[in-house]
Amino acid sequence: MPWIFLAAPSRWRSATSATTYCCAMTENNPGGAWQQPPQPYQPPQPYQQVPPPPPAAPYQAGPYQAGPMNTPIPMAAMSNDAQVSTSLGASVVRGILAGLGAGFLAGLIWFGIVIAIDRQIYYLAVVLGVAIGYAVSWGAGRNGPVVALIAGVIGLLSVVLSYYYVDRYFIIEALEQEGYTSTLGLWPRIDQVKDVLRLSFDAEPMQYLFCALCTGGAAWFGYRGVENSPRFSGKR
Repeated sequence: MPWIFLAAPSRWRSATSATTYCCAMTENNPGGAWQQPPQPYQPPQPYQQVPPPPPAAPYQAGPYQAGPMNTPIPMAAMSNDAQVSTSLGASVVRGILAGLGAGFLAGLIWFGIVIAIDRQIYYLAVVLGVAIGYAVSWGAGRNGPVVALIAGVIGLLSVVLSYYYVDRYFIIEALEQEGYTSTLGLWPRIDQVKDVLRLSFDAEPMQYLFCALCTGGAAWFGYRGVENSPRFSGKR
């Protein structure tokens, strides 16, 4: 019988071997299910710590005001804007006071020089304008168009009043020499100022030019400011 098995075709031998292998597996595994050989023990991998998220921005309590695209704007930002506007207003007031003080002081010096030499000096109006322009810029702590406008207005007012009091002095002196008295008061009315300036400007038209130079000089030096002046800022 063994020689018959050896002489059988190869496919019979293969089928017989497969049957024998299946029977052996059935004896070792009564359930009939295929089981893989046990794997070696592998310890679990340690967990990687995830970095914590960045801290959130601190919450700013309200109230809020609707801004662009309905974005709430904290009241703190609004208060900063209010402080900027308040400081701007305070600087403008200081500039006006400084300009008025400089105009009064320069006009008083001008009037004193005229009385001392008994002669009108027209070009002192330019010095008056420069002093007012620098004084307004110094008092406001800034320069620019607003300061230039303030300085120009104060310069025009100061030069008109200065010319009035200087011309009034010469008119009163001339009337007293002729034996007349004047009704021009120390605190004049507007019509008196117009009459005196018309009379004196018609007698000496150069006063129109120096009034314009005083106003323009005050506005120009107020626009440039003290910090841009080589003489007063130390720049060379």
